[in-house]
Amino acid sequence: MYSYQDSCAHPILQGLVTLNGTYETTNPVRPTVNFDLDIKDFDIPQTFETFNTVQKLAPITESCVGKFSTSLKFVAELDAHMNPDMNTLTGGGRVTTDEVFIEGSETIDKLADLLNNDKYKSMKIEDVKATYEFIDGRLHVKPFEVKVEKSTATVYGSNGFDETLDYTLDMKVPTSELGSDVNVFLGDLLSLANSGGANFKTPDVIEVQVKITGTCSDPKVSLGNLNALGSGGTVKEQIGEKIDEVIEEVKEKVNEEIDKAKEQAEKEAKAAAEKLIQDAEREAAKLIKEAAALAGITKKEGYASADKTENEASNPFQKVAAKVAADVIRKETDKQVDKILKEADKQAKAIVDKAKLNANKKK
Repeated sequence: MYSYQDSCAHPILQGLVTLNGTYETTNPVRPTVNFDLDIKDFDIPQTFETFNTVQKLAPITESCVGKFSTSLKFVAELDAHMNPDMNTLTGGGRVTTDEVFIEGSETIDKLADLLNNDKYKSMKIEDVKATYEFIDGRLHVKPFEVKVEKSTATVYGSNGFDETLDYTLDMKVPTSELGSDVNVFLGDLLSLANSGGANFKTPDVIEVQVKITGTCSDPKVSLGNLNALGSGGTVKEQIGEKIDEVIEEVKEKVNEEIDKAKEQAEKEAKAAAEKLIQDAEREAAKLIKEAAALAGITKKEGYASADKTENEASNPFQKVAAKVAADVIRKETDKQVDKILKEADKQAKAIVDKAKLNANKKK
């Protein structure tokens, strides 16, 4: 075994490197290295050109300009050419950058096309702090946040030393950054959703989940889930207003009858009390009937709006967004149908109970 200990920082690639570790030759055919590296401010393009290992570990760096620092611990076997056998590589570290420019990457270009905004083809990324591990022939990157233009993204996933990609970007993108075509589509989509009685408004921000798969030479960038963030009326609010109006109308009517009953003469008290209960029961039955009708109409209109929203979508982006809107409409519709029926039963019972209580006072 050869042990190498060096606490001095050596200038290289416009930065500094400190290296400590061991070179194990128990098996001379497959020697092993175990190193700790502390790298400060390496130039990214020069690093990519100099080290084949970096080309395997971080192929995106081919399109990057800037500097990076990393603290890295790794163990690996060496092949006959004294290069690390990537499939035996274990360890990990943490990489940081102050400012990096990315341009000319096919993956980034496809992301820009997906978001319908060419500004994303040339990115400036600041203050990256990412932790990574080498596991089973892949570089695994733990979630870290970056800001690109006016958008933010949480990035995580892995890439294989065989150049396969499996990354996810959970992005929050202002609708103003999605391009005119997408904004026109969102307007049309909201019009479809609102035709069923909802009051959706164009969200300020869209949560976009982007999947990056394929290989470094042939990356695949696709759309995952969408979710709208921001203010706007919902189906729940619309239906809630209707049921509240019905309940208040019936309650006012019953209260008027109760007040009149209190003024009746004692000899008419019993008859008035009985009538009060009967009226309350009729009003309660009417409330339940109206609530059932309203629930039926609400469900029919809500589901029809959801179906129309999905059927109007044509391209993949529209279909994903339309499904989100339709699911929201159906979910809120079901909630409000249940609320209508339960609230009607509750109010009907309260009306009758109150009438009986006042009737007993009259007797």
